[in-house]
Amino acid sequence: MSMMTAAEMLPGVIFDLRTPLIAAAGLFGGVPAAIVSAVVAVAYRVHLGGQGLWGGVVAIMIALGSGLLAHRLIGGPHIRPVHLVGFAILVPLAGLSGYLVLPAAIWLTLVRDTAIPVTVLSFATTLLIVTALSRERSRRALLHGN
Repeated sequence: MSMMTAAEMLPGVIFDLRTPLIAAAGLFGGVPAAIVSAVVAVAYRVHLGGQGLWGGVVAIMIALGSGLLAHRLIGGPHIRPVHLVGFAILVPLAGLSGYLVLPAAIWLTLVRDTAIPVTVLSFATTLLIVTALSRERSRRALLHGN
């Protein structure tokens, strides 16, 4: 569902909510889940092409790195809610750096016109995803007596 929210901000510059999914895959699934999700996302982004291609690929790679770094620092069976909120704040901010590889006129327009709504939507999506995954992990741990 999150990738069905795709919007073309400028010709060839597409925004969707795949980066929160990739980052969450890294946080909860570690290297295998993060790599698989990032490879699929990059392949699809390359298929789409357009002037936003490299910005999209950079955003995907930053989401991959963010998820794996978080997995290393805060991952584990009992992630605290404060860590989830911090992660949800950092993921969209890091993802905005994908704007920087676009030509200056494009990224200035994007920052001016889209940075706040994109950041808020990405934050909310990231928080929803990681909260759901954390609760599911806790539920499974209780079910299996861990």
